[in-house]
Amino acid sequence: MSSRFFRSVAFVIFGAFASLIQAGPMIGGCPIFPANNIWNVPVNTLPLHANSATFVSTIGATARTHMDFGSGLYEGRPIGIPFVTVNASQPKVPITFAYVDESDPGPYPIPPDVPIEGGVAFADGDRHALVLDTSACKLYEVYRAFQVSPNVWQGDGGSVFDLNSHTLRPDTWTSADAAGLPILPGLLRYDEVNSGTITHALRFTVPKTRNTYVWPARHQASSLTGSQYPPMGLRFRLRADYPEVKSPPFSAHALTIIRALKKYGMMLADNGSAWYISGAPDDRWDNDVLHQLDIIVGSDYEAVDVSSLQVSANSGQAAVGPMTISGVVNGPSGALAGVSFCTASGVANVTCGNSDSGGLFSCTVPYGFTGRVYPRFPNTIFSPALALSAVTANVANLTVAGRQPATCDLDADANLSVKATTDGILALRWMLGMTGTAATQGAIGTAPGRTLAASIATHLNLQRMDVDGDSSVDAATDGVLLLRALLGLSGSAVTNGAVSPCATRTTWADIRTHLAGTCGLTLAP
Repeated sequence: MSSRFFRSVAFVIFGAFASLIQAGPMIGGCPIFPANNIWNVPVNTLPLHANSATFVSTIGATARTHMDFGSGLYEGRPIGIPFVTVNASQPKVPITFAYVDESDPGPYPIPPDVPIEGGVAFADGDRHALVLDTSACKLYEVYRAFQVSPNVWQGDGGSVFDLNSHTLRPDTWTSADAAGLPILPGLLRYDEVNSGTITHALRFTVPKTRNTYVWPARHQASSLTGSQYPPMGLRFRLRADYPEVKSPPFSAHALTIIRALKKYGMMLADNGSAWYISGAPDDRWDNDVLHQLDIIVGSDYEAVDVSSLQVSANSGQAAVGPMTISGVVNGPSGALAGVSFCTASGVANVTCGNSDSGGLFSCTVPYGFTGRVYPRFPNTIFSPALALSAVTANVANLTVAGRQPATCDLDADANLSVKATTDGILALRWMLGMTGTAATQGAIGTAPGRTLAASIATHLNLQRMDVDGDSSVDAATDGVLLLRALLGLSGSAVTNGAVSPCATRTTWADIRTHLAGTCGLTLAP
C-alpha cells in the first residue's frame, strides 16, 4: 500500500428502508456509529450506479471473492485485521506520526500487547493497530504501528473516531485506511456472523482506484484519472438474484455473509487485491466455510448510488427512517390512556398508536418530517400540538400535557356580552400569543370586568376554546371559526379554509351545535 498517503464535515428538532433498519452493531457496549450512520444502513433498494458495469469489469468480472481473514496462521502470520478493546484503566501512551499533518495527535490507549495486523514480529505490511476504548466509545486506529520502547509508539498515521458521532475526517484527510474511513466498522467479526445477523457494510479492496473519492470517503490514493476506475468510498452490493441454494449447500455462516452483502454491501476502502473482504482474525473461524464464498465472482456484484442518503458532506449520517417519537401523555390528574394521534390528510408514513394505560405513546415519522401531529382526546386541549421540524433522529421521553376545561365562557372582557369586535378579537389575539396592550388595545368592550391581557389570558385558558374538536387551540382554525361565527356568518362562509385537518367537527352544523350548546352562543342558522 505504498500509495496510501497520496495527497490529493417549534417544539422539538430531531436509527427508505423503514422495515429494513435494525439496531446498529455494538462492541463492548459501544455502538459502532449510530444506527443511521452510512456504515449501518441497507443499500439493497438503492439505484445502481450509472457506471456499475464498467467498474465491475475494471476490478475484475471473473475475479473471485476472497474472505481476507480466518483462523490460525498463513505463512506464519495471523489472517485478518485484529482489534482490541480496552477501558479507562488502560493508560494512554505517547505516539508520533510520520504524516503528522493528517493524523490525530496522541496519546493513544495502546496496550503493550496490542495485536498488530500481519503479526508483531513482521516489519512489513500495513501493521494496523485498532484499539476500541469502551469507556469513552472512542476508536483509535494506527497505520504502520511500531512500539519503540515499552511506553512509546510510532506510526505512519493515526486517527480517532467518536463512535457516538457521525463526524467524518476533515475533507482530504486520510486515516489508517486509504479512503480516510475507519477500519473497524467494516470488519466481519465471528460473533456477529455466528449470531446470524450482520447489520453493517463490509470493507473491501480493489487493485486500482481513481484519483477521487465519494461520500463518505475523505481521501484518494491514486494518480489514475480514467472514469473506468472506481473512486474510494464507492459502495457495492451482491446482486439480489444471486442464488443462495447450491450443491453442496452453503453453510449457515456463509449464508449470513451472503445476505449481508446483498443488504448492506461493502465499501471500497483501500487499494489491494480484487474483491478482498476484510475481517478480524478469530480461532473460531472455519476457513473451509469462508472459502465457500470464493465461488462469488466480480460479475455477481454491482455498484450502488448512495447519494440520496447524504445529509451533509461532512457527516456520516444517512437520510433514512422512520424516526421514532415517544413519550407520555398527561392530563390534569396524571397519565391519559387512549389518546389518539392524527396528522393532516395526505401526509404519508406517519403512524401512531394510542397511548397505553400509563400514558405512553409512540409515533413513527419519515426522515426529515416537518409538520403537525395532533394528540386527540375528548374535552382535552393539548397546547401546543406536536409541531415537528426536520426530524432526523429518534426522540424519547417527551411529555405531552393536556388540560381539560370544564366551561365555555367566551365573554373575554367580562362585560356580560360576547361580541366579535371585542371578545372575538381578544380570543384571536390570545391564540396568536399576543400579550400586553397589543392583545387588548381597541378590543375591550364597555363596562368590562377584565381589562388586563394577563387576566383575559388566564380566563380563556380555562375555557373550551377548541372549536373544531381537534384537541388543539389555533388561531388559524379555532380563532377564525369563532370570529366568523360571532360576525353572523353561517355555513361554508364559516368553515372554508378554517377547519383543522384533524378536526372532529368539520361542518357548520357541528360547529354551531358546539358553540350554541356548550358555549351558550346565539348564532345564525
